Amino acid sequence: MSTFSGINTALSGLLAFQRAIEVTGQNLANVATPGYHRLEVGLAARGSANPLSGALAGVTVTGLRRADTAYLDLQSQLASSEYGRWSAAEGHL
Repeated sequence: MSTFSGINTALSGLLAFQRAIEVTGQNLANVATPGYHRLEVGLAARGSANPLSGALAGVTVTGLRRADTAYLDLQSQLASSEYGRWSAAEGHL
Protein backbone atom coordinates (compact mmCIF):
# COMPACT_ATOMS: atom_id res chain seq x y z
CA MET A 1 0.00 0.00 0.00
CA SER A 2 1.44 3.32 -1.03
CA THR A 3 1.48 6.38 1.20
CA PHE A 4 -1.06 8.10 -1.02
CA SER A 5 -3.54 5.22 -0.83
CA GLY A 6 -3.15 5.13 2.96
CA ILE A 7 -3.92 8.85 3.17
CA ASN A 8 -6.87 8.38 0.82
CA THR A 9 -8.22 5.58 3.01
CA ALA A 10 -7.91 7.73 6.12
CA LEU A 11 -9.55 10.68 4.37
CA SER A 12 -12.54 8.60 3.30
CA GLY A 13 -13.08 7.54 6.90
CA LEU A 14 -12.82 11.09 8.19
CA LEU A 15 -15.29 12.39 5.61
CA ALA A 16 -17.78 9.59 6.27
CA PHE A 17 -17.70 10.12 10.01
CA GLN A 18 -17.89 13.89 9.59
CA ARG A 19 -21.20 13.33 7.81
CA ALA A 20 -22.33 11.03 10.63
CA ILE A 21 -21.52 13.74 13.20
CA GLU A 22 -23.48 16.31 11.14
CA VAL A 23 -26.52 14.01 11.12
CA THR A 24 -26.18 13.44 14.88
CA GLY A 25 -26.20 17.22 15.37
CA GLN A 26 -29.31 17.48 13.22
CA ASN A 27 -30.98 14.75 15.28
CA LEU A 28 -30.17 16.57 18.52
CA ALA A 29 -31.36 19.92 17.19
CA ASN A 30 -34.72 18.41 16.21
CA VAL A 31 -35.31 16.14 19.19
CA ALA A 32 -38.28 18.24 20.38
CA THR A 33 -39.76 18.80 16.92
CA PRO A 34 -43.12 17.05 16.63
CA GLY A 35 -43.13 14.43 13.90
CA TYR A 36 -39.36 14.45 13.43
CA HIS A 37 -37.75 11.04 13.09
CA ARG A 38 -34.07 10.69 13.69
CA LEU A 39 -31.83 9.80 10.80
CA GLU A 40 -29.11 7.17 10.60
CA VAL A 41 -26.11 7.22 8.30
CA GLY A 42 -25.41 4.08 6.32
CA LEU A 43 -21.70 3.28 6.08
CA ALA A 44 -19.98 0.61 3.98
CA ALA A 45 -16.44 -0.52 3.35
CA ARG A 46 -15.05 0.70 0.05
CA GLY A 47 -13.19 -1.82 -2.07
CA SER A 48 -9.69 -1.33 -3.39
CA ALA A 49 -9.00 -0.04 -6.89
CA ASN A 50 -6.99 -3.25 -7.34
CA PRO A 51 -9.40 -6.15 -6.81
CA LEU A 52 -6.51 -8.64 -6.72
CA SER A 53 -5.07 -7.10 -3.56
CA GLY A 54 -8.13 -7.92 -1.48
CA ALA A 55 -7.50 -4.81 0.61
CA LEU A 56 -10.18 -2.34 1.58
CA ALA A 57 -9.81 1.28 0.62
CA GLY A 58 -11.78 3.13 3.25
CA VAL A 59 -15.36 3.94 4.07
CA THR A 60 -18.20 5.44 2.07
CA VAL A 61 -21.59 6.84 3.06
CA THR A 62 -24.28 4.70 1.44
CA GLY A 63 -27.10 7.05 2.36
CA LEU A 64 -29.36 8.36 5.06
CA ARG A 65 -32.32 6.43 6.35
CA ARG A 66 -35.09 7.27 8.74
CA ALA A 67 -34.71 5.39 12.00
CA ASP A 68 -38.10 3.76 12.31
CA THR A 69 -39.26 3.16 15.80
CA ALA A 70 -42.31 0.99 15.18
CA TYR A 71 -42.86 0.37 18.89
CA LEU A 72 -42.83 4.08 19.76
CA ASP A 73 -45.05 4.93 16.79
CA LEU A 74 -47.57 2.32 17.92
CA GLN A 75 -47.50 3.61 21.50
CA SER A 76 -48.10 7.15 20.26
CA GLN A 77 -51.07 6.02 18.17
CA LEU A 78 -52.54 4.08 21.09
CA ALA A 79 -52.14 7.04 23.45
CA SER A 80 -53.75 9.39 20.93
CA SER A 81 -56.63 6.97 20.43
CA GLU A 82 -57.10 6.61 24.18
CA TYR A 83 -57.07 10.39 24.61
CA GLY A 84 -59.71 10.74 21.90
CA ARG A 85 -61.88 8.09 23.51
CA TRP A 86 -61.76 9.76 26.93
CA SER A 87 -62.30 13.21 25.45
CA ALA A 88 -65.39 11.97 23.60
CA ALA A 89 -66.69 10.29 26.75
CA GLU A 90 -66.41 13.60 28.62
CA GLY A 91 -68.00 15.53 25.77
CA HIS A 92 -64.91 17.63 24.95
CA LEU A 93 -64.86 16.81 21.24
